Amino acid sequence: MLLEWTEHLSIDHAVIDQDHRHMICLIDRLYNLPDNGHCLDEMERLFGELVDFMSDHFRREERLMDDVDYPQKAARRCDSWVRTRVEVAACP
Repeated sequence: MLLEWTEHLSIDHAVIDQDHRHMICLIDRLYNLPDNGHCLDEMERLFGELVDFMSDHFRREERLMDDVDYPQKAARRCDSWVRTRVEVAACP
């Protein structure tokens, strides 16, 4: 197991904590795929699921920051994630 959810990772927000648990699970599943070249389809599927889920997660986080007028929202914006996602999607 590469990553494991522990309570010290909790931010005490049920939805966001569940998102983080799910991302850790997907990352761990990717990490544990056999390195034999036979799992490329599964690797591509899991990676796509992770990227899509993270995009949804960051949108959720930003909405929550908007809802509570979070003072450090500008510093926590996920614009760089969006740019990275575009760059990853452009990879052959």
